[in-house]
Amino acid sequence: MTDMHEMSLCENLVEIVVKSAQNESVNQVERIYLEIGQLSCVEVDAMHFCFDVISKGTVAEGAQLIIEQVPGQAKCHQCKTQFAVSSHYAICPSCEHHKFTVISGDQMQIKNMEVI
Repeated sequence: MTDMHEMSLCENLVEIVVKSAQNESVNQVERIYLEIGQLSCVEVDAMHFCFDVISKGTVAEGAQLIIEQVPGQAKCHQCKTQFAVSSHYAICPSCEHHKFTVISGDQMQIKNMEVI
């Protein structure tokens, strides 16, 4: 079953794309490049499905959604080591401290659009 989280994200995505297309007098969007962090709790397959459903009847209908997954990176509060992280419950590999700041991998952003 499709997650409502991805449906809501796709509604916002299509709204942004449609507004941008209107501002630029674009008739059709061919490709949308998204960057989605691995820590963002977004299911890529669900995004593709939801995008196809939500974009129907808009300038984004039929557009290819190209998603780049960005790995998580964090910085330890204690030793300041920067390290790869795949979970919000990780520990620092240098000092085993459990408090860190995520510095990348939790975002979702439109990187680019190709239009006709």
